[in-house]
Amino acid sequence: MSNAIDGDEATYGLVAGDTLSLTSKLSTFVDALDDLDLKTAAATSAYGTRDTTRAALVEDVRMLMKKIRLGVGNDPEKLGAVGLDVYDQTPTAAPMPETAPLAVVDYEILKHIIRFRDAANPDKRGKPKGMLGAEIWRKVGGDPPAKDDDYQMVTLDTASPHVIFYDMEDAGKKVWYRLRWVATSGEKGGWSEVVEATVNG
Repeated sequence: MSNAIDGDEATYGLVAGDTLSLTSKLSTFVDALDDLDLKTAAATSAYGTRDTTRAALVEDVRMLMKKIRLGVGNDPEKLGAVGLDVYDQTPTAAPMPETAPLAVVDYEILKHIIRFRDAANPDKRGKPKGMLGAEIWRKVGGDPPAKDDDYQMVTLDTASPHVIFYDMEDAGKKVWYRLRWVATSGEKGGWSEVVEATVNG
């Protein structure tokens, strides 16, 4: 702008010298911008160097820690002297199943899709901590189940959902399902509520 006005100030209602301050400040700004670009580039390079050297340092520290552990074993006194923790060599017992699954059956033609989650936390997907999965048991057709022996185990499923397919001869039959959690230790929990479903043909 100052270049267009320079020498023709009267046309724009100005006098000679009105644009001198603008020109000076523009030059100062351009110099500051160039300086910032140089410092930004230098800072970016410095950050990269910092990250690279830190990664190399961490890797060397980890290797040194491994060598120390191999050299002194799990000796509390020697490990403590160099700021290392003693490994916990006592296995943590798997939790006992304290809840039951909450089961829902979705219907499709000759197919049931069984979705399950923890009845104590119905808003959360997945099984409780320490559980291997859920045993799925069922009774197909006939009268409603009256005792444990009426059910047959389908599977132990480690993740919901589980899909069960039926034959055409099963169309129209009632199926009763119940589930229970199995811990990683093998311990089994209590039964879920019985869920009744129909095989659609």
